[in-house]
Amino acid sequence: VDDLTFFLSEWYEKVDETVKYMLNKHSLTIVESYGNVAFPSPSVLNVDLVAVVAPGKAAIYLGDKYKKACELTVNKVNITTERVTNLLRPIDIINLEPMRKGDTYKGIIRKLIKDNVLSL
Repeated sequence: VDDLTFFLSEWYEKVDETVKYMLNKHSLTIVESYGNVAFPSPSVLNVDLVAVVAPGKAAIYLGDKYKKACELTVNKVNITTERVTNLLRPIDIINLEPMRKGDTYKGIIRKLIKDNVLSL
């Protein structure tokens, strides 16, 4: 168990270092979480917007409000997305169509910018 705890803490630190690097290097960074975890590392909470994606839709939240909601949760370990979003109202909800062959994330981001969801 001690080895596993050490491994997980080392992994968590490396993920956070990588996220910090990417956020500092790029004006637009997309980080995907996993397993319904509200945030995969602390640095992910230093963002302008958070998109919580479910089949067919994405709810957009202001990053500072999402961070505050995460900080308000009692259990700081494995905070679920629902636990955080239950404390917030999205600034927008976007209907998403399934990606088709040839679609790219760049195209989706351009659409979000065009629809005034994102501004760079």
